[in-house]
Amino acid sequence: MKERIRKIEFLSFYDRTGIIKRLEEMAKKGWLIDEITPFTWIYKKIEPQNLKFDITFYDKASEFDAKPSDEQERLYDLCQHNGWNFVFSSSKMQIFSNENIKATAINTEPMLDIENIHQSAKKSYIPLQTILLIISLVFSLLFLININTEIISYLSSPTTIPAGILAILMSLFLFEELASYFIWYDKALKIAENEEFLETSSHSIFQKIFMYTAIVIFIITYIFVILSGDGMKILSYTLAPLFILVYFVEMRAKKHFKTKSLSKGRNQLFTLLSGYGLALVLMLIMFVTSYLLLENGIITINMPEDYPLYIKELKQIKRVEYIAERNYSKSVFFEQLKLNEHSNENKDNPSLRYTITTINIPSMYNFCEKELRKRIEIIFKSKALKENSTIFNAEKVYSIKNGENEIYLLCYADKLIELETNFALNDKDKKIIGQKFKNFK
Repeated sequence: MKERIRKIEFLSFYDRTGIIKRLEEMAKKGWLIDEITPFTWIYKKIEPQNLKFDITFYDKASEFDAKPSDEQERLYDLCQHNGWNFVFSSSKMQIFSNENIKATAINTEPMLDIENIHQSAKKSYIPLQTILLIISLVFSLLFLININTEIISYLSSPTTIPAGILAILMSLFLFEELASYFIWYDKALKIAENEEFLETSSHSIFQKIFMYTAIVIFIITYIFVILSGDGMKILSYTLAPLFILVYFVEMRAKKHFKTKSLSKGRNQLFTLLSGYGLALVLMLIMFVTSYLLLENGIITINMPEDYPLYIKELKQIKRVEYIAERNYSKSVFFEQLKLNEHSNENKDNPSLRYTITTINIPSMYNFCEKELRKRIEIIFKSKALKENSTIFNAEKVYSIKNGENEIYLLCYADKLIELETNFALNDKDKKIIGQKFKNFK
């Protein structure tokens, strides 16, 4: 029979009411809390019994402390004198149990109790949640701001849209967490003036939605990565879960250094070094594995060896050093091949920029054409006019003149090309471009 079990508990740091209720339920089933980790709660086997639990918060405590401080020891002794047995501490949260289910709460002063929770929250919970919220909001805003012009680019990558959705969900989840906490704290302070304690309300439904949605998004993304056929991305997503080992190593290292009675600072330093060390080892393993698989042809990188058109085929370049920036992405919907070729010496020298979008699902051709046309009209703030497509050997051609720049959308049977130059194209240039793109596969 199992002596220890792990459970995922959807409870917030400050949700003392929900935590106490859960601990009492588990005690009735014969399980007592033994350890709390970021992902799971670990319970140890006991005789099923009715226990009353209570929680205090000590803002000076740390998960890296080798032993309780003198102040904590005095609290434990006082609690034990009143029938409250110390069970477990998780950083700033101290958990006690009492066999007398009618026992008086440890802290009978609501105002002091609330301030203890708030001071503890200000040291860890609030800063961490705020930083994560800011990061996720930045990613969410960038994703949403560009979606009107970059939807085809998003759909050409198997990871961009899932990552954007995940960032939005995380923003909503973190905002709800922080907002719920501050709403509770404000109400609790007012009620505490009447010597009453406001119970915390559980909102585990949001935590469950976020976690299960994140898992589904990761699985769907992994499927799309496999369907894209990009060997490097498939390998990266396959090996990515290995980095969970970093977390487990850090947890083990922290516990080990505690047994060695290291100071909080040294424990924290050595624990972080252990995690970073393993992360570097895993990155090295991924690099070596990728190199060996590529060398032996087991996986391939979906990057074309050559591009259909370069500036030298349109303009005579006289001893000017050019930079060619290349990018390639592929999904089940579209493939995008991008090139931005420009002078490293003078921005006024001829430059060439184009994106080839190949439509993998024919029924999405009209949608793609519409979105790409809308994109260039928004970016260059001008209406794209239809012009003679014969010279480009294309089915349709749209163009925008923007000062010295010329922007074209070339429509072929299975692909669309956005083309931009900072010089005027003559008929000869257009024929070369049409021939190059028409025959490109």
